[in-house]
Amino acid sequence: PPTQAVAPPAPQQPPGGFTPPTPTPIQRPSRTQSAIQRVMLQRAVNRATIIGITAIVLVIIVAVLAVAGVFSGSSKTGLTNAQIVDKARPSTYFVVTNQGNAAGRGTGWVWDAAQGIIVTNAHVVAGGKSWSVANGDDLRIQVNRTANGADVVAAPNGKPAKLVGEADCEDIGVLKVADTSGLVTIPRGTQGNLKVGDHVVAVGYPATLNTTTSDTFSTPGFTRAQLTATSGDVSTVSTTFGAIPGSGNEATVGPYKNVILTDTVINKGNSGGPLVDEKARLVGMNSAGRTDVQGQNYAVGVDRINEIVPKILAGQKVCGG
Repeated sequence: PPTQAVAPPAPQQPPGGFTPPTPTPIQRPSRTQSAIQRVMLQRAVNRATIIGITAIVLVIIVAVLAVAGVFSGSSKTGLTNAQIVDKARPSTYFVVTNQGNAAGRGTGWVWDAAQGIIVTNAHVVAGGKSWSVANGDDLRIQVNRTANGADVVAAPNGKPAKLVGEADCEDIGVLKVADTSGLVTIPRGTQGNLKVGDHVVAVGYPATLNTTTSDTFSTPGFTRAQLTATSGDVSTVSTTFGAIPGSGNEATVGPYKNVILTDTVINKGNSGGPLVDEKARLVGMNSAGRTDVQGQNYAVGVDRINEIVPKILAGQKVCGG
């Protein structure tokens, strides 16, 4: 007969009736759980990559802006030379000095539009019998023959001007026009804000291949005047420059007690024109240049101009002797 299974003996209860727990097997993560972890890890890597790339881009942008001077406290406005000239153009005037049988020519700028005050160099207005000014890019000297020689005026749309006064020792002359229509006062800066290396632009009507500063009426190009600009940097904010002896009946001008030294080219005919900074503010008046060396040109500093012009307007004697 089949044997009868013998039931195992019941486990003995320990004293006190306590049964030790059965050890719980370790649960292994399922395939689904592993896939979720991999996705989360990939997302974290993607986020870190995006953050890293963004940080690199921001560093590059900040570096570019720093090089451009945005964070350096620079006064740069971003104006191009053309924009600077556009701002200075309405205040820059061609100056013609009628000397009877000869003529002088140069540049000037508007000190006070409401009063019709135009400032230029003393050597530009020297020896004149009458004066006239005109504004524009392509001007000319109109020569009217007379029994006593010739009458020359700035054209077209020239304005007759009156000589208020001149200070040869400072090389500053002041003209006044009765017709103030179209005049625009040039904004003035200060030399205190200038630094060596600052960008400047000289605006005026100098001699070129198409024009000349010769006082001979028959000289080709004498009667033409084109507005031009040259640019450079400030070499010295304030220095002195010796007196320039006059030739013939011309008076000695200078010595210049406060001039800006610049490598900006200043040619004959630029005399009396504005030297402007990167915001198109007047910082000097183009006056002289050395011919024995390159890159040394001089403009009467705006601080000196601000000191002398009011004295000339008030009729005070500026130069001794």
